[in-house]
Amino acid sequence: MTGVRPGLVVEEAGLLTTVQDTGRWGYQHYGVSVSGAMDLSAHRRANRLVGNPAAAATLEITLVGPVLRFDSAMRVGIAGAAFELRLDDCAVSTDTVLHAGPGQTLAFGRRTAGARAYLAAAGGFAVPAVLGSRSTHLRSGMGGLEGRALSTGDRLTVGSSRGVPRREAPATKWSRSMPLGGARVRVLPGPHAGLFDPALLRRLETGRYTIRPESDRMGYRLDGAAIVGAERLSLLSQGFPIGAVQVVPSGSVIVAMADRQTAGGYPRVVRSSPRTYPCSRNWLRATGSSSNVAIIELRGRRWWRPSPRPSVRAPESVRPADARNVVPSWGRRRRSDLDRELKALLGAALDPGRIRCDEPLAPLTTLRVGGKADWYLDSRSEREVAAAVGAARTLDLPVTLLGGGSNVLVSDAGVRGLVVRFRFGEIAQTAPDLVRASAGVTLNGLVRWTINRGLAGLEAWAGTPGTVGGAVCGNAHFRGRLIGELVAAVGLLQPEGGVRRVSRDDMGFGYDRSRVQETNEVVLWAEFGVRDAPVADLRAEARSSLRFRKRTQPLDVPSA
Repeated sequence: MTGVRPGLVVEEAGLLTTVQDTGRWGYQHYGVSVSGAMDLSAHRRANRLVGNPAAAATLEITLVGPVLRFDSAMRVGIAGAAFELRLDDCAVSTDTVLHAGPGQTLAFGRRTAGARAYLAAAGGFAVPAVLGSRSTHLRSGMGGLEGRALSTGDRLTVGSSRGVPRREAPATKWSRSMPLGGARVRVLPGPHAGLFDPALLRRLETGRYTIRPESDRMGYRLDGAAIVGAERLSLLSQGFPIGAVQVVPSGSVIVAMADRQTAGGYPRVVRSSPRTYPCSRNWLRATGSSSNVAIIELRGRRWWRPSPRPSVRAPESVRPADARNVVPSWGRRRRSDLDRELKALLGAALDPGRIRCDEPLAPLTTLRVGGKADWYLDSRSEREVAAAVGAARTLDLPVTLLGGGSNVLVSDAGVRGLVVRFRFGEIAQTAPDLVRASAGVTLNGLVRWTINRGLAGLEAWAGTPGTVGGAVCGNAHFRGRLIGELVAAVGLLQPEGGVRRVSRDDMGFGYDRSRVQETNEVVLWAEFGVRDAPVADLRAEARSSLRFRKRTQPLDVPSA
């Protein structure tokens, strides 16, 4: 490794001292944990003190600090938890720049507040980068110094400090306080809050929860009032963001931390507000003490959906995709923060690079007009649709589902939030009289598939634009026929993440309508009734429908 210089020697390692940076982003879809500093604010503050970029590697010091001897002259900064510090025989303070000479020793003594401190050296600690990050992930043995915590006798080198500013300008004092006795953590409703009795969930607001001793960087296990009901749920696994509060079948509560798994299937009832992430991870004192109590509050938010307006818009319904239909809670947040969180949530299900910003929507509709989508995803499977909808709901982002683009009028101002286009399609004969098609299958493709196999029922729909999902959602009609008359059952993605098979009688089909237009459900597939018939007869009926469309519809110009 070029440009490095002698750094320091670990004389005493402390309880848990690891190398961390801002995390290993972009690999969650491969099952790689983000990891990184537990308290990013303190990590960045320590780097800022010595002039490093925010992503430079620091030492994360947990509960009991180390004793470090410097091999060369170094500038270091310490932020986060409050420790009594001595540089040789001189008492020094945190949140300032220390100038250590060769052979001097920095000893961490009694901790007086917080849980984790961060030590930055000018130039950053020069351990090898793994997948673009120097963070240590202990469970996989990845990153940092040989993928482990520091031990007595370890030596660390630092990068070149050439060009690194001599000090922060101005070196203002950090104003963040770390009160003793625990913290009150502000939270927002999670995607599965509606699956639980509100009276049970109010225990999270009024109860007192203590971090259990077996908690670690992967998650905080809390002792407190149990939240029953999770044992009866069966949910699709979804991306797992930091700060998510999940309920396990035993009723225990777990808060996801930096080394969390990339996806999980336990219900997430709340998530801590991004503003409280560093506080909830560093205000809390030693595990197992009666003082490290986190009181979880909701601050004016309801456990149920606040409005009858669906937050998921159905594909191909005849109405403007209006840019003014926004959710205030996300509209007030910085777009860069939303972009980072959206990609982090989806990282477990797909490559975040596939999420495109400011994507033009006009080429994707049959009318060929309209503006751009804030975020856009070409989904390739039902799992990706579920992950995208779940991530958008977690962030309170509007999500619009797009199929073939027919019967959609997009505003020139574009569509706010996330647009998910169905770009996958599977067709299978599930019974002698049933054919199942994914929502992204085009109606024309379904018609050809059934005709070629001598299956009657859908041949009259030849030439119909759009997809199965849009047709079922709006109960498409043609020459007095309704698509709902052919439907046997529909697979609907539920707001809480599961998939429910709904019969035709329960779909609420009417003229140009179905129940999907009034709920937060999403059509994933549909089953259609079919019967055996001669292929020649089916092709003749299809040609008749195509001739009718050519006579009555302007197929040579953009239209709905």
